[in-house]
Parts: sequence; C-alpha cells; structure tokens
Amino acid sequence: MPKNLISQLLDVNPSKRLTATEVTSHPWTLGSLDATAPNPTNVLDLMKDYAKEMKDCTNNGEVHDWHKKSN
Repeated sequence: MPKNLISQLLDVNPSKRLTATEVTSHPWTLGSLDATAPNPTNVLDLMKDYAKEMKDCTNNGEVHDWHKKSN
C-alpha cells in the first residue's frame, strides 16, 4: 500500500496526482493496513542497530561475513 500511495503522489500528470485530501483519506495514511501484508519496518531503528553492530565489530576486532571481500 505505501508503494501505491507514493507512486500516486509522484505522478507527473497533475490531474492524476493525489490531492492532499486524497492522501489523508488513503488507507495507508489512516493506518488501515492489510493483515496479510508484512509489518512495516522502522528503517531508522535498523540503521541504528547496524551502526551499533559496526561499532562493536570494529572495537572487538571481529570480522563478519558481510565485511569480507569476495574473490
């Protein structure tokens, strides 16, 4: 649903683009997510966790698989 909303907001044709009223009444904006859809992920929290892992990794001298270069 968020992709649908964003694509409608970015439509280059102003007559097809959503209005502010339509955005506020969109199901995703109202929190009416489909129960079968995956739960949204908080990207900021994921980035913070990743930064912490990177800091811990460099402080401990550990090298994880995702740090190794592939040949």
